[in-house]
Amino acid sequence: MAAMQEVAQKAKDKAQSFGQATNWQPQGEGRFIGDVAPIWAQGRSVYGGVVGASMARAMARSLPEPRPLRSMSLTFVGPLEAGVAECSAELLRHGRTASFAQGTIAQGDTTRAIASATYGAARGSSLSVKGPERPDSPRPEALTAMPYIDGIMPRFTQWLEFRWAQGDFPYSGSSESHIGGWMRFRFDTDPANEWAILGLLDAWPAPALSTLRMPAPASSISWNVDFVAARPDARIDQWWYFDAKTSFAEDGYTSFEASLWAPDGGFVARSRQLVGIWEAGAVSETPQ
Repeated sequence: MAAMQEVAQKAKDKAQSFGQATNWQPQGEGRFIGDVAPIWAQGRSVYGGVVGASMARAMARSLPEPRPLRSMSLTFVGPLEAGVAECSAELLRHGRTASFAQGTIAQGDTTRAIASATYGAARGSSLSVKGPERPDSPRPEALTAMPYIDGIMPRFTQWLEFRWAQGDFPYSGSSESHIGGWMRFRFDTDPANEWAILGLLDAWPAPALSTLRMPAPASSISWNVDFVAARPDARIDQWWYFDAKTSFAEDGYTSFEASLWAPDGGFVARSRQLVGIWEAGAVSETPQ
């Protein structure tokens, strides 16, 4: 309790970088405590990029030796609210080339997120199949910026820049459920480690939201990411390209696949998310 109170002494409303928000402090025995500022919120919850990155960093510390993150799966059990929370990380197995870990975030004695991760050392192999090429697009300077609208856009999006290249803005009543474009963090200059890549991957809205005509709360339920490689040679304040297509949207749920390319055009990661959408008058349940 004393440790949590000490962490809580930090001013929650001050400018907090993405790196600071996701670097939770170790408390021994695989426990970590973090204090996420309200600036990283989207609705009631902290945005998923911070949740995933915090867990990835905590689980990586459970490994006896550093290994690249190859795959990560998260379930958002409940809303992680801004403020103090605790993450528990456990190493399940450390093999010759692969390591497996799991993590849990709790807040107020309630589980808010669970995750599993696979870390793998490079293996000698004759296989080499390059990922998909980055879609053709004008440079970001020539494209329309996604505006920040207070009360409509998630609060954390103030800390990123977006340049729309494919599809339409959310709630525009579009007939197309495919979005893409450039993005970068405005103030963070961190190298693109695995947790930073998670922050980039979760920054865009679900493409199905473009087909709605009115704003509706949306919340990620599950998220799976496969990594080609981290890119510490690049920074997250450079322009990265994101592309996402809806797989389906039924019964208040939508699934979409997304891809990410580094500033030099190299393919970096692919993810799939299941998102719940709560349209006014359509359901009685309240969103996370």
